[in-house]
Amino acid sequence: MHMQKFLPKFCSIVLLFVLFVISFSLPQPVQAARNVDSATLNGASSVTVAPSASITASVTVTTSGTANDWQSTSWDISGANCVDHADHTSVGTYNESFSITAPSSPGTYSVSFIAYGNNGCGTGASNTYTMTDAITVAEAAATPTPDPNASASPASSATSITSTSSGTTYYPSVTLNAYSPDPTRNTSLTFTGTSKVEQGTIKNIQYSVDGGTNWLNATTTDGGFDEASEDYSFTATFVEGVHTIKVRAKSAVDIETQSSSYATDTVTVVTTPPTVTLDDFKVSQTNNQTPSISGSASSKLVSISKVEISLDGGSTWLPAKLAGNKFSLTTETLEDGNYEVKARATDTVGNRGESKTQTLIIDTIPPIIGGNMISIGPQLLTPDENGVIKTVAGTEITLTTSMKGGVTEAKIISGETEFPLEKLAGTNLWSTKLVYQSSGEHLLTVVSLDGAGNRTEREINYILVKDSGKIHRNESDETVPEAQIRVYFFNIVNQTWVLWDGVSFGQKNPQTTSENGNYSFLVPPGKYYLEINATGFKTARSQILELKENTILNFDFPLQSKPMFRFHLPFIGELVLSLPSFAPPETIAVASQTTTSTQLTSKLKSGTAAPHLKLSNPDGKLTDVASDKKHVLSFVSTWSAQSLEQIPIFNAVQKEITEEEALDVIFLQESAGAVQTFMRRGGYSFTALADKDGESTNDYAITTLPQHFFIDTSGTLLEVYNGVLSKEELLGKLNKLQ
Repeated sequence: MHMQKFLPKFCSIVLLFVLFVISFSLPQPVQAARNVDSATLNGASSVTVAPSASITASVTVTTSGTANDWQSTSWDISGANCVDHADHTSVGTYNESFSITAPSSPGTYSVSFIAYGNNGCGTGASNTYTMTDAITVAEAAATPTPDPNASASPASSATSITSTSSGTTYYPSVTLNAYSPDPTRNTSLTFTGTSKVEQGTIKNIQYSVDGGTNWLNATTTDGGFDEASEDYSFTATFVEGVHTIKVRAKSAVDIETQSSSYATDTVTVVTTPPTVTLDDFKVSQTNNQTPSISGSASSKLVSISKVEISLDGGSTWLPAKLAGNKFSLTTETLEDGNYEVKARATDTVGNRGESKTQTLIIDTIPPIIGGNMISIGPQLLTPDENGVIKTVAGTEITLTTSMKGGVTEAKIISGETEFPLEKLAGTNLWSTKLVYQSSGEHLLTVVSLDGAGNRTEREINYILVKDSGKIHRNESDETVPEAQIRVYFFNIVNQTWVLWDGVSFGQKNPQTTSENGNYSFLVPPGKYYLEINATGFKTARSQILELKENTILNFDFPLQSKPMFRFHLPFIGELVLSLPSFAPPETIAVASQTTTSTQLTSKLKSGTAAPHLKLSNPDGKLTDVASDKKHVLSFVSTWSAQSLEQIPIFNAVQKEITEEEALDVIFLQESAGAVQTFMRRGGYSFTALADKDGESTNDYAITTLPQHFFIDTSGTLLEVYNGVLSKEELLGKLNKLQ
C-alpha cells in the first residue's frame, strides 16, 4: 500500500525534472532585434510647414540578432503608410531618409515610425518610435485687402495695429536683413529681421520663398509674440538659382503688413562646379622642357576666381594666369618624364571643378641608369674589388638604384629571372627585392623604359650566392635539425660578451636550423663567436672571430653526440637517456670560406685610359675633369647612405693633399643647384661636380656608391675601389700613384 501511494508521486517528480532539463537543453531561438533609435523631420525634432507639405524624415535604426534585416519603414500621422527603401541585411546602425506628407488641415500632429524586416511592412516589426506634437501645420495666410481710406506707408516702416477713435489703422512694419555672402553655394540659409507696430503687439511673422504663393511662420528671438517690436529669424532650403524672399507681419488685432510694404531680399545660390577644359597638346611627346599649358573655364551664374594646374595628377597645384574664361601656364624647366596634367577652377562662391587628365611626355634623353645600393635589412653590402656582392642562399636582398630620363618602367634581369623595380614616390629611385634559393653567380642587368619607348640596358653587379652553413653529426654528414645557433658579440664599452642584437639588423638570433641543418648570419665588423646547442649533442663553440667588414657566418659545425644509455622496460619498450656532460663546450676552429667570383663587372681595367669628363661645378660652370696630377675621381649621391658616410672624409682629405694631387667628387644625377646647397649646408670645401643626368655612369660603369677611380699623371686608370675609404686609405692610394 505504501509503495502504491509512493509511485504516483515519484513518477510525477521524475516527469517534472525531465521536463525542466529539456526546457534548458533545447536550443533557444535567437530573437531578431530592430530598434528605432531616433528620427528627425527636416533635420530637426519638430517642424512648422504648410498644409500638405513634403517633409523629409530621417530614421536611425539599430539591427541585431540573426534575422537582422531592415527593408521597410512605416510612418503614421493619421494613417499608416509604408516606404520600401535600401535593404540592410547585417547587424549594425543604419539611417534612411524619405519623404512624408503633412496633413492638409492646420493643427499640431504627432508622427510615429516602425521598422520592418521585409518589404511592404509585413513582418518583423520593431518598437514604435513616436514624435509627439512634432508637426505643426500652419494656416495658409491670406493676403489682406488694403483699406482704401488708409494712407500709404513707407516700405520699410509700415505702421501697425488697432483703430483709434479717429479711425486710424496701424499696419505692422517689417525689415529683412540682406543675406551675406550673396551669391553663395550654401543651400540652407538663415535670415533675420525685425517687425514693429506703432500700437499694440506683433502676433505673427511669416515668410515666403516662392514669390508669395506659400507662407511659413518665422520664430522670434525671444521665443514669443508679446511685444510691439520683435526680432525674428527663419531658415529655408534652396536649390540653385536666383530667389526672392518676402516677409510680412500680423498685429494682435489681425492687421497685416500691406503687400506693397513686404520686406524683400534676393539671393543667388550656385551649387554647380565650374566646367574646366584643357586644350589638347599639339604633341603629347616633346623635347620642350618649358611647355605651355592652356584651357578654358566657366561657371554658372558667377565668375571664375582662380585656375590651378597640376603636373602630377592632382597631388600638387600651380597657379595659372586667368584672362576672362581662358587660362594658361608656362612651366619651369621639367625633367624627362610622364606628367599627368589636369586643371581645376574655383568660382567666386567656392565651387571647384576639375578637367580630365592628359599625359604630357617630356623626352630629351633616353633612360640613364645611375649608381645603386644593395642591403640585407638595414645592413649595406659593399662589393669586393671586382664589384661582386656576396650573400647566402635564401636571404632577401634589397637593391635600390637611381635613374633619370623619364623612366616609366624598369626591371632587373638575372639569368632567366626578372625582378620588377618599383619607383619610390617623389624620387628618381627604384627598388626591388632579390632572393636566390641556391648557390651560384648571377649577373644583374637593369632594363629601363621611358614614356617615349626608349630602352636602356646596363650591367651592374654580380651576385655571388653562397650556401648556408650546416650543423651535422661529427661521425657523419647527417644534418642536425632544430639545433640552436647563437651569435655572441664583444661589447667594447662594457668589456663583456652579449647576445648579438640580430633584430636591429633584420635577422633572428638565435636561429633554429631547418630539416637540412641550415643557418646563416650577416654581421657587421666586430668581435664574435658562435655557440651551438642541440638535444642529444654536446654544446659547441667557434673560436673568437675578429671581423673587419660585413661578414657572412655560414660555417659547417660537426656536433659530438652525448653518451647514451639504452634499456628496455616491460610494457614500455626501449628507453634512451642522454648522460649529462660536465665538460666545457667544445671549441671548433672555423675558417671563412674564400669563394670568390671569377667575373669582373667594371668595363674599365687597370692600365686603360680614364674617360674624359666635362661637368658643371656648383656655380653651374662647365669644368674639365682631366688633370695632369695624381688624381682620384669619386662618385657619390646624396641618397646613398655610404656616400653620406664618405663625404665628410673627403673634406678631411682635401686639407692634406699636396699640390701634385687632386680630388674630384662627382655627384651623380643631381643638379648643380642641389650640389651647391648641399656643400654650403655641410660646410664642405672639396671640389664637387654635378652630373645632372648621370651620363658619366656609362663611361665609368658605376655600380655601388661610393666608387673611386685612381688615375695617374698620364691619365691612366690604375685602381677602382668600391665602398667607403678612410682618410688614411684614400691618401695612401693617392701617394702610390705616379
